[in-house]
Amino acid sequence: MPRDVKVSLALLRRAWEDTTQTSTQIAERFGMSRRTLGKIAKAQGWMKRSRRNVRVKLTPDMVKPMWDFGLISQDIGAYLGVTHHAVNTLAYRHGWRRGKGWHNTGRRTLSEWCEVQLRKAMEQAAKADQDAARRLMRGR
Repeated sequence: MPRDVKVSLALLRRAWEDTTQTSTQIAERFGMSRRTLGKIAKAQGWMKRSRRNVRVKLTPDMVKPMWDFGLISQDIGAYLGVTHHAVNTLAYRHGWRRGKGWHNTGRRTLSEWCEVQLRKAMEQAAKADQDAARRLMRGR
């Protein structure tokens, strides 16, 4: 049975663009079916919700340092927002191999990776500060 529902298009569009809610949740909130919501979005020319989630383009530069560090593909994928299959495919295509028994010996955690990256960034910042201080002292 059709119902007349009066909804502000501005509110509806704001909800449509909010990716934290599913279209079903939005439709329920505004008292309409998901199909009706989709028809309104199409008629208004709003971007499809499926097109907004842009996939991450993996590059060897993004993955290789983590791979060499000893992170498992699941952790690399979680950190970069991709599946571990994508990480494994990239590793296979570039010939990155890990020997048998690797999981028993060389495995490192994502928190260790983050700590190392933070330490490197802090060392670089400290060096930059020292260089800036030297330049200031020479200028006096």
